[in-house]
Amino acid sequence: MTGISMAPLIQFLHPGKAHRMLLGNGSWKAMAVSALLMLAGSAAVAAATLSSLPLLPFFILLERMFVAALGGVAAWALARALGEKFAILPGIQAAFMSMTVWVVGFAALVWVSRAAGIPSGFSWSPAEFAWRLPVNPAGVFFFIVLLNLDIPSVFTVFIWGKGLSAVWGTDTSFGMRLAWAVYLFAVLLQAVPALVNHGGSEVLGP
Repeated sequence: MTGISMAPLIQFLHPGKAHRMLLGNGSWKAMAVSALLMLAGSAAVAAATLSSLPLLPFFILLERMFVAALGGVAAWALARALGEKFAILPGIQAAFMSMTVWVVGFAALVWVSRAAGIPSGFSWSPAEFAWRLPVNPAGVFFFIVLLNLDIPSVFTVFIWGKGLSAVWGTDTSFGMRLAWAVYLFAVLLQAVPALVNHGGSEVLGP
């Protein structure tokens, strides 16, 4: 692989440079390689978890593609609401290529967990240290928020923000704010329903 085909790998070290490659001819090559890397990462997850579902890698790939497309459109819509007139396709491509980081990172941590004897449910997020949160609406809300601040997700949003800045020609801080705003909004959509659950006040953790 040469040139733009290497962009999905280059982004791990030089996200801005990698995503600027999407502005040239042949961006479909980067998208194809991204899809292959995500499929390979998904297969690695399936192998590490000894999944009995032969199509699991394809299910993971489809889910990640959908999430990336949704995130790209959301970032474009937010930028447009702020008065910016960016092209939508580069935004979706940046989100798609950035998703490679999540899949590869998640697969790597799954294998690290397996090699180190860490339980398969370990989330690699601050939620692992939130042992004494009360099991009430506020406690569950904060637990869900912390659960979504896992290492692969945080690193992916960082790369995505750099990518948005690169493909849309803005300063890095603007792209980063867009990426984090979209991601945290998605996290809140998951966490806010917990606030309407008026259960007891037990305590999370041992």
